[in-house]
Amino acid sequence: MNKEHICIICNNKFNTNTPNKQVCSVNCGKIHYNNKAKKYQKLRRQEPFYKLKDNTTHLVYSSLRNNKQQWKKRKLPFTYEELYKHLKNELPKGYLWNDYLKAELQLEHKIPISWFKDKDLFFSIGWNLANLTLLTKEENWIKNNKYAVVGNEIFLSYQDAEQEFIKLYGGLKHE
Repeated sequence: MNKEHICIICNNKFNTNTPNKQVCSVNCGKIHYNNKAKKYQKLRRQEPFYKLKDNTTHLVYSSLRNNKQQWKKRKLPFTYEELYKHLKNELPKGYLWNDYLKAELQLEHKIPISWFKDKDLFFSIGWNLANLTLLTKEENWIKNNKYAVVGNEIFLSYQDAEQEFIKLYGGLKHE
């Protein structure tokens, strides 16, 4: 049974049999989604741990693009040179370092950064070289934060991935 609604974006009236529908068209739906996403990001940026994650990611990316370390060793468990050498070894077949600099490849955290709730583990495991690799944009977009890859196994929970990571890579060095 169709019921009349008013679009929350353009205020046009529209009929639908979906009771909670708030927008009249795909276009208004996109605008509504983008508005919600912007509000969410604004709120997230106010959370200290989210800011730390975001700032660390940008700092590392900026360092790699500018060929110089821009962080203190005590924060990340590697130097710029160690990270650069590790990532060069992680280049997918057929790709060059310049492909990363052109953003055709992306830095991938095998255990997704969004899974970390503890600051110390965020640095010691999340930014451990063994947790970092390079993927194409498409591969990274598909993986997103749906699962973790540790060794040759896929994990759907943080706890299982963390345990396997520690088992494979031993003690966590973090100052």
